Amino acid sequence: MSFDNLLGALKKYKGVTDNSRQVKKGYIFVAVKGLTHDGHDFIEDALQSGAAFVVGEKDLNLKGADYLKVPDSRYALGILAAAWYGNPSQKLTVIGVTGTDGKTTTANLIYWIFNRAKIKCGLVSTINARIGDEAVDTGFHVTNPEPMPLQKLLARMVEKDCTFAVLEVTSHGLDQQRIAGIDFDTGVLTNITHEHLDYHKTYENYVAAKAKLFKSVKTAVLNKNDSSYAIIRPLVNPKAKILSYPDPALAS
Repeated sequence: MSFDNLLGALKKYKGVTDNSRQVKKGYIFVAVKGLTHDGHDFIEDALQSGAAFVVGEKDLNLKGADYLKVPDSRYALGILAAAWYGNPSQKLTVIGVTGTDGKTTTANLIYWIFNRAKIKCGLVSTINARIGDEAVDTGFHVTNPEPMPLQKLLARMVEKDCTFAVLEVTSHGLDQQRIAGIDFDTGVLTNITHEHLDYHKTYENYVAAKAKLFKSVKTAVLNKNDSSYAIIRPLVNPKAKILSYPDPALAS
């Protein structure tokens, strides 16, 4: 079975997860390589719990379940999660905010602008999540939730008639494909400083991770005063509209 065929047959399964402890009979289990654990090591546990289909990156011949090898399990999980919840980001105008500093403040400011304009909007940030006026207890405790709970939250926004969603996006989340399957209309960059190199190892890797947000957006909002501007701008979707700030036309 191809990945496209799996997507087409998704509703014949009972659920999708990358956590072997959450697998139930009829589930799809996605074996993801983590920083400390490898989901491929838990495939047997998933099968014993009733997994009907397994997605992974290794050459395997399983008994008791269908198996599909993919180039990137994390990316596959994001696409499966989006499809499972009806691709909610396609029914929203999604704004992603990334940067080393100021992500949370900027995302919340955008949300509150929509709120004050009486435009129903959802928000997912480090400190809170909201759907319209409702505060949502997500239990995530991370800026970028994993694909299944994030897509579920976006689906709730659609159900509650939100038209916009503002998501705070980290370099870790981008690098780990946590936002795979989300169609971003607008990407906003606050700045990029020499931080998080314990994870990314080099500044170049860090910038490259941030740039992933801007590969397919329709509009990119970039900080022209930040040193990252010259690096990020050529990496933006060539069809995107690029807005920079501060706007020289507004300078006093």
